[in-house]
Amino acid sequence: MASIAPATTPAATAAEVPLYHFNRLGRLGQNPGFVREIKQLFVGQVPEQLLELRAAIAAADWPQVAHLAHNLKAMFGNLGMEDAVSQLRQVESLAQQAADQRQQQLIVRAVETTATVVAQLFTQDLQQPT
Repeated sequence: MASIAPATTPAATAAEVPLYHFNRLGRLGQNPGFVREIKQLFVGQVPEQLLELRAAIAAADWPQVAHLAHNLKAMFGNLGMEDAVSQLRQVESLAQQAADQRQQQLIVRAVETTATVVAQLFTQDLQQPT
């Protein structure tokens, strides 16, 4: 069975903006084995890291919030998920200022929504025979 193509947002314009892509990975993004590993990493790590991020925000552990947001930016950035990167950059900045805990929580919820959709797509793809 063919692999799932990168998803597009429901409100995508005629240009069809992808929800994620592997272009930033260069030639490695064309390697099915490497892409599979990235998908496994995303599914295996990102949901847990987002839970840790929420807990750190709730505890007002600003150094940990900034650290986790920074690390998550890399994964989302490698997948070309610019909205999530921008949101995580905002969380990181607010954490560095020890500011606006409620705003950080709302932003992380938005990132979690996107991450859940991508993790579901990746899980479906990973269940396909290679």
